Amino acid sequence: MCSSDLVNNKAWVMHSSLGQSRQALELAQGLVKRVDASSLPGEFYDTMGSIQEAVGQTVDAEQSYMEGLKRSPDLAVLHYHYGKLIAADKARGGRAKDHLSKAIAGRDQLTPVMADDAVRLVQQITDADSQ
Repeated sequence: MCSSDLVNNKAWVMHSSLGQSRQALELAQGLVKRVDASSLPGEFYDTMGSIQEAVGQTVDAEQSYMEGLKRSPDLAVLHYHYGKLIAADKARGGRAKDHLSKAIAGRDQLTPVMADDAVRLVQQITDADSQ
């Protein structure tokens, strides 16, 4: 396992299990400053975006998710997180629906809760579009 994987995993645990999102963000940002950012995998940018979103940095989170999707266009969890983030903006409902649909197509990469949430969000967007 390389150091970026270790930092990614540690930041995720700090954020998701220990409630230390600000410290996790500092850890992840420290890695970005130390390495060539183009060498980081899509999964890292998913972690970074999730943490940024949790601390209220939604613009930065969106940029992180998009960067992750450039690197890992088939990563369902990235499509889920990005689609969920932009689904709140009715003007981007179609784009959110596209990303959430890609997440659903890769549902074997998602937790059951994420997969169910993606289906629910797609249905909400579809219902809103038909009104």
